[in-house]
Amino acid sequence: MVVKFLTSREPRDILYRKVLIWVMGIGAALIVSLLISKPKTVDFSSHLSETAVTVDGEEIPLKTLGYYVMVTEENVDLLASLYDPSDTFSFWRLHINTTFVVSAAKKGAMNTCIRDILYSNRAVELGISLDDDDEEKIMDEAADIEDGLSMKQRMATQLDAQSLVPILERVYLARKYAVKLSEEMDFTTEYGQSAGVALGVGGAYFEEAYEAADIKINEKLWKKVSLGNITIGHYE
Repeated sequence: MVVKFLTSREPRDILYRKVLIWVMGIGAALIVSLLISKPKTVDFSSHLSETAVTVDGEEIPLKTLGYYVMVTEENVDLLASLYDPSDTFSFWRLHINTTFVVSAAKKGAMNTCIRDILYSNRAVELGISLDDDDEEKIMDEAADIEDGLSMKQRMATQLDAQSLVPILERVYLARKYAVKLSEEMDFTTEYGQSAGVALGVGGAYFEEAYEAADIKINEKLWKKVSLGNITIGHYE
């Protein structure tokens, strides 16, 4: 079973249906719960200006990645609340088909950020742009996210509406690029996968784009980042 993570804040009814299907699938996997002590990690908020990853020469700071970390932690913890409401961190400790949930979440957050950078850059190269309606939606979404941030999320990421706007602009550009490709290409014939799967993180098209790009992850910093306690709390 491939561990996949949601990449945006969706309406709760849709989100719960998706995660319920995911959780039900866990029953068919080999699951081993291991005791994990509190990880030794960097103080996330103290390194926000440092480069987390470089994509084709563009340095992406940890603060930008903080958005993806926050969304990933929020969505995985929703899965966790369905798995064991009394001990959500037990879900993060699961080992599913050779992969720890916490490790898969971390990789998913990084790759989702990289995907949006790659696809938004390709969108610009094709002349795809955001219209006034897009910009209005982005402004509203940025404001809504800021309003909904917990104190821990605010302190850890230092995100606000102003800093969220450029991040969301790339998210929207990446989405428009994916839509355009899905309308113009036969992904089933070309990649043996549906457009949604191929274009998603871990999909054939994404992997091809990743390999073609010059990507350098700041491993010295990133290896010290452990999801599950950055924007949500399990140890307090």
